[in-house]
Amino acid sequence: ADYFQGGASGGGKAIPIENADEASFFIVLAATQTDLSISTYQAEWYVQAKHAKQLNDAYAKGNRQVMLFFTVSDSRHIQGAALMTSTAEFQAGAVENEKSPDAFSHRLGVEWFRTTEFPIATALVVAPDLPLPSKQTGFCHALTSSVGEKVMKAMWNSPLVTLYESWSAEDEEDPPA
Repeated sequence: ADYFQGGASGGGKAIPIENADEASFFIVLAATQTDLSISTYQAEWYVQAKHAKQLNDAYAKGNRQVMLFFTVSDSRHIQGAALMTSTAEFQAGAVENEKSPDAFSHRLGVEWFRTTEFPIATALVVAPDLPLPSKQTGFCHALTSSVGEKVMKAMWNSPLVTLYESWSAEDEEDPPA
């Protein structure tokens, strides 16, 4: 992997959205850093049914780009940004209790554009109206175009980090955190 450019995780790609008013933005809570590493490798993400509907509604609005910002559990950082590349569809057998409304059983395609450790404290200075996802408030929040654009521009001015990229399903150990 070319670690200077961020390899498969996007890292050094240019900002993909030229007009924030013609895009949709969401912030998503990931359980672990491993989940993000796997996502950069497999170019997919899983969400709950209620969030699948919300994301699909945004994705279906003409040629709208949908950017997802990812934060990890209690990391207090936004760790990456990806564009949605497909609708979120139910995947039978993806998880136990797949019929539960709380199951992460809807898969969507993503293209990673940036991995970083952008402090949430800084994000809140740049965009004070940024809603933070949590177990209590929900794992996925829609952002206004203004908030999304501010977070996006600030993230692209933050240093790159490279997630562990050699992960594959055959690996016996999880990637390092």
